[in-house]
Amino acid sequence: PNGPAQTAVVRAALAAAGIRPGALAALSVHGTGTALGDPLEVGAAGAALGPGAPLALLSTKACLGHTEGAAGLTGALGALGALHARAAPPTLHLCVLNPHVGAALGAGGGSFSVLLPRQRAPLLLPRGAAGTSSFGMSG
Repeated sequence: PNGPAQTAVVRAALAAAGIRPGALAALSVHGTGTALGDPLEVGAAGAALGPGAPLALLSTKACLGHTEGAAGLTGALGALGALHARAAPPTLHLCVLNPHVGAALGAGGGSFSVLLPRQRAPLLLPRGAAGTSSFGMSG
């Protein structure tokens, strides 16, 4: 995984879509559960998005497993579902947030939320856009 390259890709995707970073309400992350990949992914998102509106982090992988080549599509569908419901579901099976992920979440100065399964009430989302990050095995 390469944090600066992922930051550049996220910034380029936002620019190509004509979406300003603060307009995102949710980001569906790859979230493989690895000690290196997850902190780099959320750190890259934080660096690309910067401070702005609170952003909910979602992960379909926790519910569906790794869908390999369809991972980007399942992430996008999960993000669309959250936008449609205007609520971010908890991340299934997540009990404790990796402290490196927590540190990376705060590094960009943004406001990120991750719901744990024990949190019953869904995180309500404002109207806005959502994104998905689906980086290949090379990062």
